[in-house]
Amino acid sequence: MEKNRKLGLALIAAGCALAVFCGIGLYYVNLKETTPAWAEETPPTTEAPAPAPTPEENRPPVLTLIGDDPLFYPAQPGGYEDPGCTAFDDRDGDITARLVCTADVNTFHAGEGSVVYSVTDSEGLTATVARRVIVTAADRPETVMPDAGTVYLTFDDGPSANTERLLDILDAYGAKATFFVTNCHEEYTYCIGEIARRGHTVGIHSASHDYNGIYRSEEAYFADLCRMQEIIFEQTGEYVRLVRFPGGSSNTVSRYNPGIMTRLTSDLNDMGYAYFDWNVSAADTASNATRYTVTENFQESVPKHDYSVGGQHDTNAFSVDAVEDILSAMEEARKTGAELILCTGGMSVDPDDNTPGAIRRSGAEVVTYGAPVLPGAMFLLGYYADGTAVCGLPGCVMYAGATVFDLVLPRLAAGVRVKRQDLIALGEGGLCLSCPECHYPICPFGK
Repeated sequence: MEKNRKLGLALIAAGCALAVFCGIGLYYVNLKETTPAWAEETPPTTEAPAPAPTPEENRPPVLTLIGDDPLFYPAQPGGYEDPGCTAFDDRDGDITARLVCTADVNTFHAGEGSVVYSVTDSEGLTATVARRVIVTAADRPETVMPDAGTVYLTFDDGPSANTERLLDILDAYGAKATFFVTNCHEEYTYCIGEIARRGHTVGIHSASHDYNGIYRSEEAYFADLCRMQEIIFEQTGEYVRLVRFPGGSSNTVSRYNPGIMTRLTSDLNDMGYAYFDWNVSAADTASNATRYTVTENFQESVPKHDYSVGGQHDTNAFSVDAVEDILSAMEEARKTGAELILCTGGMSVDPDDNTPGAIRRSGAEVVTYGAPVLPGAMFLLGYYADGTAVCGLPGCVMYAGATVFDLVLPRLAAGVRVKRQDLIALGEGGLCLSCPECHYPICPFGK
């Protein structure tokens, strides 16, 4: 019994040992063959090589306009200057220096044009940009309507050897003039500054005065004008806006280029210049002209116009002499100490009379040229700076029983300064009835 018990225990022990052995073996086998998914090793994989990078596609250059678009630009003779443009390329960098600019802008008159920039990079790609340019007209100078009888002295083609003497003559009579200057006598260019310093007006005539050159084209004319403008600025420190065309605005010397004067006059207006012709010609370039013919031409022409713009040339010594003839007679009267100067000659009735213009050019300030009185409607009254009165008397004072002069003379003799309003008031009762027997001043005339 005891033996069987021991044998049983031994069998149990052997069974347990065998179970343990078998369990370990099974575990080992399972461990080798049944590794859990989370413990499995991922076999190394060979990655496919990455494709080579594709080079970036080249883009056209970028153009950037400097300034406004559209750009408003004032009409002017000097041509157009664009603010510019920049060019940048993603490969070549800054290629502004390669820009090609094409401008189609006419700055001579109001209108619209364009400026086109283009550039090509090293890859052959081209970019283009355009700017609108709107040319605007300048404000025109204010129009001044002169008083009736005004005479403007103007001189062309100088300065010359005669100009300083002319300035002295004008100074002596307190008269002012306008000089449309050239650069044809360069040794006297300094006189342009002297003209301005003495209080006269300087205007542009021409630098060259070459008809065949300046009227060849608008560009040729304005190149000449700009050159003269700069010469004037050098002498006076100011740019001017007054112009007189060589030969005048309706000349025949430019007919080899049909339509040029129409274009130029329109251009000057758009640029803000004022151009002036003349309606009284001294005809001092005629082969038979003398100081006396110049004076006669003024005497015949001035009375025919409400106001006169004389055309003379200070390049002619005899024409300068004529200026002195015109002004000297009244000055002589003033030098005598006269308190009242009377000028007769028929006024506007007599075509040979130069009285109204001469009075103005002598330096008198005209109160009125004309009065609401008959006889004597063309009466003129003025005063010099020292208070001396000067009258332009119509022809009626020599034969009519009572005229406007009879109404004005008592006031002048009493030292009363007659004003324009005083003469206007004479219109009431200003008609002489031409009675068979004159009883003036015991009558309603001028009352």
